[in-house]
Amino acid sequence: MANDPADADQRVSHIGNAVQLMAAVAGGDAGRQDLAPPAEIVAGLREQGIDSLEVLVEVVARMARQSSQSKSESQPLDIRMFDRSTPRDLVEAISHTPPKVPFILNGELYDPKDINRFDGQELHFLASPTHNELIAFDDRKTIARFWEVTYIASLSGVSAGRLTGQPLAFAGPEQYGPFIGWPDCDDGAGAYFYSDSGTEDWGDELHCPPNRGYHRLSQVSRGFLGTSDWNDCISACQGKDIGIIALYEHTFWGGRTYTGWNQSSLDYLGWNDLASGCACW
Repeated sequence: MANDPADADQRVSHIGNAVQLMAAVAGGDAGRQDLAPPAEIVAGLREQGIDSLEVLVEVVARMARQSSQSKSESQPLDIRMFDRSTPRDLVEAISHTPPKVPFILNGELYDPKDINRFDGQELHFLASPTHNELIAFDDRKTIARFWEVTYIASLSGVSAGRLTGQPLAFAGPEQYGPFIGWPDCDDGAGAYFYSDSGTEDWGDELHCPPNRGYHRLSQVSRGFLGTSDWNDCISACQGKDIGIIALYEHTFWGGRTYTGWNQSSLDYLGWNDLASGCACW
């Protein structure tokens, strides 16, 4: 016996309603007035012999498509943003997290715990090739000049100021090693950011193409169904065919910054779960 087209249309309608409802629940918007009541949707699904697994698979597929569309879009970099000042109230609220390595500021070497002497000041950190210390600047214009030179060089194809890349990840001897292997860079050139660090599970992954950035990580979806975001979530990073990876404490490239390369444990540098923006070139 041929299937009734009306029955098929009704089945599609029930699945569509269920997908909308479950997506709304995942997004915290289950009270939308345009959705059929849950009991009515469930009753209609049962009449059509549709079980919850079928609906769940469709929901996951639909949400994954929506997540990939909203997961957006990195922005082209505007060189004028490099030396943009941070609002004074945000600077005064800065409380530094001590790294596990000493840092050099204005020609003086400081113990990691001394970082809190500079609370309320915006510091900008640069990775050293040896990973034995951090280089710090207390003037944004100084690090901005470095960004400008390296960014223009990357656009022109000239190698200038590229930080030394590590073929393997360095995490610090107290944790993993000193060396551990990286995940594959399946999406091509650019920076790869991870929500976890370690040898077994790197967590979620975010790819940023070269010469672009995410100025507002709270708007970049992450995780199952895309219901989480990347704000204050980056724990590790690596680059492929680029020279610089930059992390920013605040949105729109503001606040403290870290400029480096492959780093499998940002906690080692006092930068775990701190970034609200990121870029690479």
